Amino acid sequence: MKKLISIIGAVFLLGSSLFGMTACTKDDYPVEEGATEIKIMAREFEQWRNDQFDAVVRAINEDLTDGIQVEVEYVIEENFNDRLTSAREAGQAPDIIMHSYNHIYTQYDNGNICAIDDYMSEDAMNDIKDVVKEAIVFGGKTYAYPWYTEASTLLFYSKSKFAEAGIEKAPETWEELLAACAKIKPTMNKGTYTLGMPLGGDIGWGTWGMVYNQLDGWPIKDDWSSSVFDDAEKVKAYAAYLDFYGALYDNGYAPVSAVHANGYNEIISAWAEGKYAMTLAVSSQLGTIIQEYPEKLDDVGIAVMPTQSGDKDKVTATNGGWCFCIDAKCANKELAGKVIEKLMYENTAQNVEFYTMSGYSRTSALKSVSAEVDKLVKTSEYAEFADIINGVCANAVMEPIYTWNVSLQVAWTMENMIQGTSDTTVQLTQKLAEKIDNIIAVSDIAGKNPHYNG
Repeated sequence: MKKLISIIGAVFLLGSSLFGMTACTKDDYPVEEGATEIKIMAREFEQWRNDQFDAVVRAINEDLTDGIQVEVEYVIEENFNDRLTSAREAGQAPDIIMHSYNHIYTQYDNGNICAIDDYMSEDAMNDIKDVVKEAIVFGGKTYAYPWYTEASTLLFYSKSKFAEAGIEKAPETWEELLAACAKIKPTMNKGTYTLGMPLGGDIGWGTWGMVYNQLDGWPIKDDWSSSVFDDAEKVKAYAAYLDFYGALYDNGYAPVSAVHANGYNEIISAWAEGKYAMTLAVSSQLGTIIQEYPEKLDDVGIAVMPTQSGDKDKVTATNGGWCFCIDAKCANKELAGKVIEKLMYENTAQNVEFYTMSGYSRTSALKSVSAEVDKLVKTSEYAEFADIINGVCANAVMEPIYTWNVSLQVAWTMENMIQGTSDTTVQLTQKLAEKIDNIIAVSDIAGKNPHYNG
C-alpha cells in the first residue's frame, strides 16, 4: 500500500504553473493560488520521522510568495521501485525522488535523473561533504543532493538479558557472538530469539559491511570486470563467513522468517518488544528507541558488529542514507532545485532538530548542519552512543554503486545458509562467482566503474 500525503494530510492538486500572489485556504491550510506544484516521492519511514520531514515541507508551503506548492507522496520500501516505474511509464513521474546512495549511479546511467549543479546555488553545492561525493558525482556533475549518512550495521543488545545470561561485555568476535547466543538462548521465551538479522532483500545491504570486512573489499573487482572469487584466499574467506552465518541459524539463534513487520529498517521495534535479546540494526534505529520506546533507553547497549578477528578498526558497516534527485523529465527543474535547497540547506534549525530527535545516530552530509550538530552532541545524553556510531562511520565505506543485482546474489548465498543447503560453503561461493559474472555480462558493466583509475 502507499500513503499519499500533502503536508497536513490533504492532497492539493494544483495543476497551474502560473504564479499568483494571493492565497486561498483548503481545510484551513493556506494554499498559494496559481503556484507551481512540485511533487516529491519519498520513502515511508517511522511516523515521527515522516512528521518531522512534513514540518520542513510545511515551512516551504507557508511561504505564499515563492510560486511553489509542494506535495509529498510516501511509498513503502517494497513498493517504491514499482510505483516509480509505473509513474514514469504513465508520464506522471515526480519532480523530486528520494533515493538511497547506492541507486544513484544506476539512475544516472539509465538517464532517469539530471545533474543538479545548474539548479541550485553555489553555496548549497559547496556545502556537500566530500565523503558522499563518490556516490553522487559522475563525470564532474552532481546527480543528487545528500541528506545524511548512517552506519548500516551495528549490534544492539539488551543489558538486562546480558546480565541474566552472565555476559559481562558485548562480543567482539564471531566466536564470542556465538557463545553469547548460546548463553542467552535458554533464557528466552518461546517465539523469541537471541539475535535479529536482516532477511530477504534486506540481507543484500544490511550485510554489506560484514562482507566487505571479510573480503577486505567488495565481491566484485574494482573495475567491475568479474567477481573476486578467482582468488582462492577470497573463496576461503567468504566460505568462512558463510559458515559463521549458517551457525546462527543451525543453532536456532536467529529466526528463519520475520517476526516483525517492515524489514531491517524497523527491526529495532522487535528488539524493544522483547522478541530479540540482540539485533543487528542501522545506527538510526537509536532514534526509533528514543521516539517510540523511551522506556528502553536504559536497557539498550550498542556495539561494533563482531568480526572474525575482533578488529574494530576495519570496515564493519557501510555509510548509507538518502538523497534527493531531480527527474530527467521534470518540467520545472529550477523550481525543483529551489525546493531541495529549501528542504536541506536553508532550514538549518529544523534539520538540526532531526538529528537531535534521532539521538545523533545519523550524520548530516552537509558541512553547515554538521557544524551546528557538533556543538550539541558532546553534551548530549546520547554522547556515548554517538561516539560508538561515529567511530563505526569513520571506518566505514560508502555503499557500493554497482548494480543492485550483485548484492541480491550475495544475499542469495546467505539465504541458502538460512534455509539449509546440501552445498558446501565453498560450492556456494563458486556459484556466487558465476552469478556475479553473469550479471556483469548481462548488465554490460565490465570496466565501467566511473571511479576506477586503473
